[in-house]
Amino acid sequence: MHRAFAFTYAAVTLRLWLVVLVPMTDFDQAYRVVPFLCRVPNLIVVELLLRRRGQCPPAGHGHAGPAPDPQLRAG
Repeated sequence: MHRAFAFTYAAVTLRLWLVVLVPMTDFDQAYRVVPFLCRVPNLIVVELLLRRRGQCPPAGHGHAGPAPDPQLRAG
C-alpha cells in the first residue's frame, strides 16, 4: 500500500519538479528528466521508511516461496 501511494503521489511530485526545473532549463529538457525524478525518490523514501520499521526485508532476502525440500533433490 505504501508503494502504491508513492506511485500515486508521483503525479504531485511531477508538477513540483516541473515548477523547479522549467525556470532553469527549457520545458523539453525538464520533461525528459521529470518522469524519473517524480517516481524514484518517492520509492526510495518509502523503502527506507519500511526498512526502518522492519516491515520489509532487505533486497535478496524476500519471500520467494517455501524452501526446497531436500528429499525431492536427486542426490
